[in-house]
Amino acid sequence: MARLKNIHKAICDYYEIPLDSIFVKSRLQHILLPRQIFYYFASELTKLNNIEIVTYYKEESGNTWDRTTVNHSHTTIKNYIETDKEFFKDIINIHKIIDELELMPSLDRAPTKEDLIRIVLNSNDRQMLKTQLQDYLDNKF
Repeated sequence: MARLKNIHKAICDYYEIPLDSIFVKSRLQHILLPRQIFYYFASELTKLNNIEIVTYYKEESGNTWDRTTVNHSHTTIKNYIETDKEFFKDIINIHKIIDELELMPSLDRAPTKEDLIRIVLNSNDRQMLKTQLQDYLDNKF
């Protein structure tokens, strides 16, 4: 479920909404779209089936959605990606945030040599690498 938490956090960070708002039963566009994107990434980036994704949602919110909601959301977001270039850029940027969250080791311990090597090897951008390492070390010491 760690991957779902990273997806959840990345989407909320990107849209600058509180973590719990994505799980509010609402059809308001500023809530609905991030929730649909969550379902899209949960389907695309995990090996979980729709029932497991909905179970995560239920555990986080106490609300229930049908597994078909995941299918509908996935189809909706896929259509937006294919027809809206700006939206496609948003999806790419959210995906980058998810990847960054997964690169960063847990902040509950001091960084190991392996943690720092993994960050270096997985970084394409020198400035981003420098920022990531500095942020990581600042949070540790």
